[in-house]
Amino acid sequence: MSALTRSGTLARAVRTLPVQTRSFTLASSTGTLTPSLWAGIQSYGESLRQRVGQFLEEAILRAVPKKHTTHSRRRMRDSNKAIKDRKDINKCPACGRNKLMHHLCLYCYGDIKTKFQQFKKDTGLL
Repeated sequence: MSALTRSGTLARAVRTLPVQTRSFTLASSTGTLTPSLWAGIQSYGESLRQRVGQFLEEAILRAVPKKHTTHSRRRMRDSNKAIKDRKDINKCPACGRNKLMHHLCLYCYGDIKTKFQQFKKDTGLL
């Protein structure tokens, strides 16, 4: 799927194309198209196809970057995205493993959870 169809630009471009109004009438009561009506529909479809094709060609040509971003400019842009040191890690007072400050220790929480589930099974609460 291209970027044009994803963003809806193509749909907007087709809607903004000038609308050519033509009045057609059916020549017979059976509902079949007359040759003049069929020719008018074909010519309108071809002109619409050409306008959409020209728009797509222009949009693709304009989407190409004019200059290549150099390695040094990329490095300057990415310089502030370095990994930062974590200062909110401390030791769990119960087990001594590392944990985030103001968070439960995951190992202690897992032990308490399994013991509580075992207690519920033994007492019949579950």
